[in-house]
This record gives sequence, structure tokens and C-alpha cells, in this order.
Amino acid sequence: MLLLYRKKISIYYGFVCLIIFAAILFSSCRSALFISILTFIVFYFLTILNHFKNKLWIRVCVDIFFGIVVFMGLMYLNREERLSVKNFEIESIDFSKKRIDSIIVFSDNPFTESLSLRLNHYQTSINMIAENPFFGVGPGRWNKTKGDYGSKDKNLMDSHNDFLALASQYGLPAGVYLFYLIFILPFKLFKGKGSGHNIFINYLLIVNIVMIFAGITNAGIFKHQVYAFLLFICMINLFNKNY
Repeated sequence: MLLLYRKKISIYYGFVCLIIFAAILFSSCRSALFISILTFIVFYFLTILNHFKNKLWIRVCVDIFFGIVVFMGLMYLNREERLSVKNFEIESIDFSKKRIDSIIVFSDNPFTESLSLRLNHYQTSINMIAENPFFGVGPGRWNKTKGDYGSKDKNLMDSHNDFLALASQYGLPAGVYLFYLIFILPFKLFKGKGSGHNIFINYLLIVNIVMIFAGITNAGIFKHQVYAFLLFICMINLFNKNY
């Protein structure tokens, strides 16, 4: 979408975006849909701002009309039970509590079960970090030891948060360093001024941005395909001749 917006690739790739979004929409993947909508909102306001600054009033009107149509589409999605905002109501928020899953309590229904489970995993990970701040519980030992840190879940799970997953298993120092290495370092390394610079390397960093958002509710970095690709981006930035 960003490459299309910056006019770096053909508009025909817009069909690819539509196919991807349709796949997300029909699969009803809430996290992917949330990130897609968030991305759209950012681009939408960037487009309106650009057209407004250049006094392209007809395009501004078209942008507003398009935004209204999309908003109506989102309201239609809200009618679907799985995606309805009503099924994600927070029953109570009490900051006097000590556990995350007690501070935020969702209304009890099948659609908030996964959200409540995530909060429980967050608290389990925090308990691990609190008791093992320097070395963690050990790589790959989250499931084996989770029962000792407050989790009652019997299924194979993970922290459902990239930073908590790293810090709980490797310790806080290593967790911070690994998070920095994979998500932040590529931004620090990128300069984009060298001769013969390949502009498309810049846009690979979009993956890092998206995965930071995804990593809030899912430990994507512990999925080997995601980890390998993020590390690949880091290596490209690290060893590119222009850096």
C-alpha cells in the first residue's frame, strides 16, 4: 500500500492488496483486520492531507466520499457477531488490583475468551520475569513452567506478546537486546543516502512496523518463518554496502 501511495510500483498491484484484504475479511481474523483498518486510516489521512496541502479540492471531496463509504462498510462488519464491538465490552477496570487479568475484566462471552486468555498469559510472563529477571526461565521452557507462575491453561501456548516472550525466557537484559536487534536496529542502520542505494530496502522496514503491532497480542517472533524474515531484514540493513 505504501509503495502504491508513493507511486513506486504499478497501480495494478492494488489488486494484490484487495485480494489480501478480502482473504483477511472472509477469514474474520480480528488481529489482522484491526491492523489492516489501522493501516487504512493512516493512509487515508495522509492522502487527504496531501491533497488538501496541494489544494486539490475535487480529490479532497472524492477522499471524503470514499471515507464515508468505507465507514459504512465497517458499520456493516459490526453486524457480524464475531466482529461486533458489543462482544468486546470491558466489564470493569480496577487499577487497585495486582494482576493484569484482574485489572481489566472483559464481559463473559465466547468472543472475549481469547482476550482474557491473553491477559492471563501476560501475567504469567510478568511473574516469570519478576522471579527470574536476569536469565528468565530458559529458552523453550515457557509451557513447561507456566503452571508454576500462575497459569492454569493445559494447552501448549506462548506469551502472546513478543517482548514478554523474550524477557520471560531469556531474561530482561537479553529480552531488551533481542527486541532492539530485531525491531529497532534496522531503523537505526537505515540511512538511504548512499550512491546506488536500492530504495526498496527502505520499504522492507514496513514489515518491522507491522510485526511490532502484531507482536502486542501474538508472539510472532517465536514463529520461525517470521523470525527468519525479520532477521533477514536486519542482515540486509547491516551488511548493505551503503551503510
